[in-house]
Amino acid sequence: MTRRSLLLLALLSLSCRAKGSGSASRVRCPHCGMLVDERSPFRAELKDDSGTRVFDTPRCALAARLAKAPLAKMPELHVREHYSQASLRGDEVVFVAGSDVEGPMGPELVPVHPDKVQKFMGDHRGRRTYKLGDVTQAILKDEGAP
Repeated sequence: MTRRSLLLLALLSLSCRAKGSGSASRVRCPHCGMLVDERSPFRAELKDDSGTRVFDTPRCALAARLAKAPLAKMPELHVREHYSQASLRGDEVVFVAGSDVEGPMGPELVPVHPDKVQKFMGDHRGRRTYKLGDVTQAILKDEGAP
């Protein structure tokens, strides 16, 4: 190997290390495995006695929550509300399906504050709304789950 090649290889190695050491969290969604972007407007969390699990989308968090049994011990869902981006409990929002707002993996159940649902439906052509307790695995599948 030439001296120039060795120098380029060393610089490339240092560059890769620098990107990995100071970069954003490398947390993966426990449902789909996608990297979770801390700044994503679709980020969601499930909280229970075992701690907090972070998801890349409300859809993934809802699917994981529904897989948890028994129903009496469901983890608490926290989502980012579409307009305010405030973190709200899942029972404080309405989930809108069939809109033109898509998450990082495609069709999404978009969390919207109840006072803003009509605005969202007009702005983004939402077709259906669900309260947290109404969301089932069948609804997730029917609404275009990945």
